[in-house]
Amino acid sequence: MWPAADRHSSGNGVSWFAAERVCGQKDGSMERTSAGKAAVWRAREAGIPGIPWGRCWLLAVVLAGLFVELEERYWRGQGFRPNVKNTVELWSYWRNRARRSDGRAVVVLGTSRLQSNICLDTVRRRFPGHTVCQLALSSGWGAIGLLEDLAEDPMFRGTVICEFYTLMLDPRWRDLHSEYRDHQPDWKVCDAVSVAKAWLPGHRAVFTNQLGFRQLLEFWAIGRVERPIARISMAFDRQSCWDFSRVQDRDALKANSLRQYEAQYEEHGDVPDWEVLAEQLSEVERMIARIREKGGDVAFVRPVTTDRLWELEQKQAPRAEHWDRFAAATSAVTLHCRDIPELSALDYPDSGHLGGQDASVFTRVLLRELQARGLRWKN
Repeated sequence: MWPAADRHSSGNGVSWFAAERVCGQKDGSMERTSAGKAAVWRAREAGIPGIPWGRCWLLAVVLAGLFVELEERYWRGQGFRPNVKNTVELWSYWRNRARRSDGRAVVVLGTSRLQSNICLDTVRRRFPGHTVCQLALSSGWGAIGLLEDLAEDPMFRGTVICEFYTLMLDPRWRDLHSEYRDHQPDWKVCDAVSVAKAWLPGHRAVFTNQLGFRQLLEFWAIGRVERPIARISMAFDRQSCWDFSRVQDRDALKANSLRQYEAQYEEHGDVPDWEVLAEQLSEVERMIARIREKGGDVAFVRPVTTDRLWELEQKQAPRAEHWDRFAAATSAVTLHCRDIPELSALDYPDSGHLGGQDASVFTRVLLRELQARGLRWKN
C-alpha cells in the first residue's frame, strides 16, 4: 500500500518525503519504482523542498564554533591559558622550520629562562617575514650540542640567540639533548599526528588537558572547577608563560627555586675550572665560523638572576673568572644582561624568570642591545 499524504504533502496529496521513500524501495517492482519516480517529480514541480543538509551542517558548525569561543572567553577570564605538552615531535617541527634557504630565521637556544623571557611575538614584530623558532628546553644545559647541530646543517643560515653559562662548555653536557638532536621525523604519520594534536590546545585553552569533560561537569554542577591553574604554560610555538599573579609568598617561591638549583649542582658536581672549560673554546669557535660562512650569526646571552640564586651561581662560577674570560675569547656577540640597567630593573619573582608584560620589555631591550653590539640579521 502506498504511503498516505501527511502534513508535508502538497496540494495534489503527494508527500515529498513519502515519494523519496517510495523511490528508495528495492522490492523489484518496476511499476512501483516508476510510480515513485513520477511522485518525486510531481513533488518537485509543486515546489516542496527536500532537507537542506548542507545548510544544516553549516549551521551546526557555526553554533559549535560559537560555543567554543564563548567557553574560551570564560576560561581565559578564569586564568586558564593555552597549554601544550613539550614533545620531541613538536620541538622537531620548529627545528625543521628554521631550515630556510634565504636565512630569514631566528633561533633561540638555552634553558627555561630564555624560553619564557623572550617574547616571540615581539621578535616577529621586530623582524617581519622571519621564522622565529623557540628551541630552548627547560633543562637546556646542552645548548652547545644543539648549536653544533645548527652549524652542521647546510640548510640553516639564520641567526642564533643562545643562552650561555660557562658550565655549558663541559663536554658532559654536549649530548644532553641527543634525543631531540637525533630525532628523524616521519611527517607522514607519527610526527604529523603529534603536531596536529598540539595545535588546538596550543591556541585554545578550552582544549587543554586541564579542561576535560569532567571539569565541565564540575562547572555545571557546582559553578567552579576544583583544579589548580597551571603556573607555567606553553603555547604551540613553544613560548613559555609564567604566571606569578597568584603567588602569595615570593620568599617561599625564591627559596624553592634556589633548592632546585642547589640540587642540580650537587647532582652534577662543581663547575670545572676555567682552564678546563677553555679547552672547548676551539670547538665553539668552529661552530660560530660555520654558521657565519652560511650567512648567519651567533650571540651568547647571559640572563639576569637575582638574590641568593645569583650568589649561588657566583660561588659556582664567578663572573670575573668565567663569563668575562669567555666574552673576551669568543668572536661571537656576547651580552651579560646584568650590565643593562633596564633588564636588571625588571621583576624576577623566582629570581630568574619573567611574567606578564615584562617579557616583551626584556625582548625589545635585548634585541636593541644585540644589534648595537653587531649581531647580524637577514633583511
